[in-house]
Amino acid sequence: MTRALRIGAWDTREKSWKNAPHAAITDWLRNHGLPAESIYRIEFYAATTGWARVFTYHRDEKGQRYYNADHTGAAVNEPYDTDLWELPAMELLQWQ
Repeated sequence: MTRALRIGAWDTREKSWKNAPHAAITDWLRNHGLPAESIYRIEFYAATTGWARVFTYHRDEKGQRYYNADHTGAAVNEPYDTDLWELPAMELLQWQ
Protein backbone atom coordinates (compact mmCIF):
# COMPACT_ATOMS: atom_id res chain seq x y z
CA MET A 1 0.00 0.00 0.00
CA THR A 2 1.32 3.42 -0.94
CA ARG A 3 1.60 5.89 1.89
CA ALA A 4 -0.32 9.08 1.38
CA LEU A 5 0.56 12.49 2.72
CA ARG A 6 -2.34 14.64 3.87
CA ILE A 7 -1.72 18.06 2.39
CA GLY A 8 -4.79 19.93 3.59
CA ALA A 9 -8.43 19.90 4.61
CA TRP A 10 -11.49 22.10 4.47
CA ASP A 11 -13.90 21.77 7.41
CA THR A 12 -17.05 23.88 7.68
CA ARG A 13 -17.27 23.14 11.41
CA GLU A 14 -14.04 25.00 12.25
CA LYS A 15 -14.27 28.59 13.47
CA SER A 16 -11.77 29.72 10.84
CA TRP A 17 -14.19 28.60 8.10
CA LYS A 18 -16.05 31.94 8.29
CA ASN A 19 -13.00 33.56 6.65
CA ALA A 20 -12.64 30.99 3.89
CA PRO A 21 -12.84 31.93 0.20
CA HIS A 22 -16.21 30.15 -0.07
CA ALA A 23 -16.95 30.97 -3.71
CA ALA A 24 -13.56 29.73 -4.91
CA ILE A 25 -13.80 26.54 -2.83
CA THR A 26 -17.36 25.83 -3.99
CA ASP A 27 -16.36 26.38 -7.62
CA TRP A 28 -13.38 24.05 -7.24
CA LEU A 29 -15.52 21.31 -5.69
CA ARG A 30 -18.23 21.58 -8.35
CA ASN A 31 -15.70 21.69 -11.19
CA HIS A 32 -14.28 18.40 -9.88
CA GLY A 33 -17.65 16.65 -9.65
CA LEU A 34 -17.95 16.81 -5.87
CA PRO A 35 -21.20 17.58 -4.00
CA ALA A 36 -20.30 21.03 -2.66
CA GLU A 37 -23.66 21.54 -0.95
CA SER A 38 -23.38 18.32 1.07
CA ILE A 39 -19.71 18.33 2.11
CA TYR A 40 -18.88 19.36 5.65
CA ARG A 41 -15.26 18.17 5.55
CA ILE A 42 -12.84 17.11 2.84
CA GLU A 43 -9.26 15.97 3.32
CA PHE A 44 -6.77 16.08 0.46
CA TYR A 45 -3.96 13.54 0.07
CA ALA A 46 -0.98 13.23 -2.24
CA ALA A 47 0.36 9.82 -3.20
CA THR A 48 0.99 8.46 -6.67
CA THR A 49 -2.08 10.48 -7.63
CA GLY A 50 -4.14 12.98 -5.66
CA TRP A 51 -7.22 11.81 -3.84
CA ALA A 52 -9.67 13.05 -1.24
CA ARG A 53 -11.61 11.66 1.68
CA VAL A 54 -15.07 13.23 1.52
CA PHE A 55 -17.42 13.68 4.49
CA THR A 56 -21.04 14.55 3.65
CA TYR A 57 -24.34 15.24 5.33
CA HIS A 58 -27.17 12.77 4.74
CA ARG A 59 -29.89 14.45 2.66
CA ASP A 60 -33.41 13.45 1.63
CA GLU A 61 -34.80 13.50 -1.92
CA LYS A 62 -35.57 17.23 -1.56
CA GLY A 63 -32.00 18.02 -0.55
CA GLN A 64 -32.84 18.65 3.12
CA ARG A 65 -30.49 17.39 5.84
CA TYR A 66 -31.66 14.61 8.10
CA TYR A 67 -31.19 14.76 11.87
CA ASN A 68 -29.28 11.97 13.58
CA ALA A 69 -31.19 9.42 15.68
CA ASP A 70 -30.83 11.55 18.85
CA HIS A 71 -31.95 14.73 17.06
CA THR A 72 -28.83 16.45 18.35
CA GLY A 73 -27.34 17.29 14.97
CA ALA A 74 -27.26 16.55 11.30
CA ALA A 75 -27.02 12.95 10.16
CA VAL A 76 -23.90 12.14 8.16
CA ASN A 77 -22.94 9.50 5.60
CA GLU A 78 -19.90 7.26 5.86
CA PRO A 79 -16.83 9.07 4.47
CA TYR A 80 -15.66 7.92 1.06
CA ASP A 81 -12.44 8.23 -0.91
CA THR A 82 -12.31 9.54 -4.45
CA ASP A 83 -9.48 9.98 -6.94
CA LEU A 84 -8.83 13.49 -8.20
CA TRP A 85 -7.33 14.51 -11.50
CA GLU A 86 -5.72 17.46 -9.72
CA LEU A 87 -5.42 18.79 -6.19
CA PRO A 88 -6.49 22.32 -5.24
CA ALA A 89 -3.90 25.06 -5.65
CA MET A 90 -1.83 25.59 -2.50
CA GLU A 91 -3.25 29.12 -2.12
CA LEU A 92 -6.71 27.59 -1.87
CA LEU A 93 -5.60 24.85 0.53
CA GLN A 94 -3.68 27.19 2.81
CA TRP A 95 -5.97 30.24 2.93
CA GLN A 96 -5.98 30.30 6.76
